[in-house]
Amino acid sequence: MVVCSCIDGRPNVVDTCPGGQRMCGTQCYSPFLEQTCYHGVVCNKGERVCGTQCYSSYLGQQCVDNNKGIVCGKGEKLCAGTRCYSTFHGQQCIDGIVCERGEITCGNQCFNPLIGQQCLSAIVCAKNQLLCGDHCYNPQAGQQCHIATPR
Repeated sequence: MVVCSCIDGRPNVVDTCPGGQRMCGTQCYSPFLEQTCYHGVVCNKGERVCGTQCYSSYLGQQCVDNNKGIVCGKGEKLCAGTRCYSTFHGQQCIDGIVCERGEITCGNQCFNPLIGQQCLSAIVCAKNQLLCGDHCYNPQAGQQCHIATPR
């Protein structure tokens, strides 16, 4: 993408473009460089527009939400309308959170009980740890729970 600028080199919104370039929204582009303007977005040859960004189906990308401009990889799905995930790569969408295979949700994050993690009141702790306020501690390692009380 080419952003037109004034003589001192600082980016500037201009209404004319130099040397055969054309205006696209607030940017200049060159049709001679095989660039195309789609509703104010400059894309290169072979690219398509999704919202306010360009993507390439040749690279396996797909526009999954044109209003939000969300581009995902080929075969990916949208989780909670904001994040792409791939079941092919072992990901899953659980309660609007993308987790890896074998993980489950704990509050707003994922954890894996098979590797000794546990969920205690929406906080992920390691095996043998206990919850102390908003963090975990290990009493078997001599750690103690200290919760500061407000004065």
